[in-house]
Amino acid sequence: MPSLPFVLKVPTRDSVTPVGFATTTFKFRGLLRAAEEGLHLAWTGTARVEKFGFTGIGDETLTLPDEELVLPYGRLREIRLEGSWVLPRLLLVGNDLDALRMVPGEDGGRLSLWLARRDRQDAAALVEQVRALL
Repeated sequence: MPSLPFVLKVPTRDSVTPVGFATTTFKFRGLLRAAEEGLHLAWTGTARVEKFGFTGIGDETLTLPDEELVLPYGRLREIRLEGSWVLPRLLLVGNDLDALRMVPGEDGGRLSLWLARRDRQDAAALVEQVRALL
């Protein structure tokens, strides 16, 4: 089965410093594929930092390092295709809180991988393939 492209949604972070404040916006894209040993997730992203303060205004885009996780099927409790035709996503639920912790956007052992509409059929096939192994 080919790799399935996804987007990770991560909340914007605001921070206050003694000289002003900053807003950081993240964009992550990745690929998911099923293999014998488990699910392979690989992603990369950028962080845009907008600074406002007494010293001026700044805007910087940082390239984040490529990262990868192999999630063994034994650590995956559930995989399901959610959302409508307009907003499809894969929901991954780990057996423990640490299973998906290193992936941006993970929330308490749960992770949503947002998909393009054109990839919904491939995602449904991947879900069936993985469920057969759980």
